[in-house]
Amino acid sequence: MNNYSNRLEDFEFHDSKFTSCVFEGDLLKMDVRMLNVHKDVIEGYDTDMELDGAKILFRGFRLLRVEKEAAQIIYPNGEWSHIPNEVYEGREAEALFSAHLKGTFWVNCLGAHDPGYVLTGNECARHDVVDIYFQFEEVEITWDSYAGPAWYA
Repeated sequence: MNNYSNRLEDFEFHDSKFTSCVFEGDLLKMDVRMLNVHKDVIEGYDTDMELDGAKILFRGFRLLRVEKEAAQIIYPNGEWSHIPNEVYEGREAEALFSAHLKGTFWVNCLGAHDPGYVLTGNECARHDVVDIYFQFEEVEITWDSYAGPAWYA
């Protein structure tokens, strides 16, 4: 892969999909489609661009907990929040995490959440939304080419 970033902040994850996830020890390897990179990270483009596939490698990955959402609240201003239903930690969280990332996982958002990050999304064939809270030591995102301008550009 010719292009590289080690910052999640360089990307917009909304509406991307993880098509393959492998969790081994403290390594998490993912293939991602429809991921968008910010224009200030790449040379030669004046708009955010959708990547034509990318690979993400988290080193020192630690799963903190998984929450299944009971309901989403969408406010008139377009912002949303959720009411968590069930919280899983330890082995239960790991089992749920593995189950949700086994197939295609659609991302609503991925962002900072003290003390780490939260990944919100759901499986392609299911409607239940989960929040996956995690930490990591390093991230490496690599890609070769672009599919076109980001969907929101």
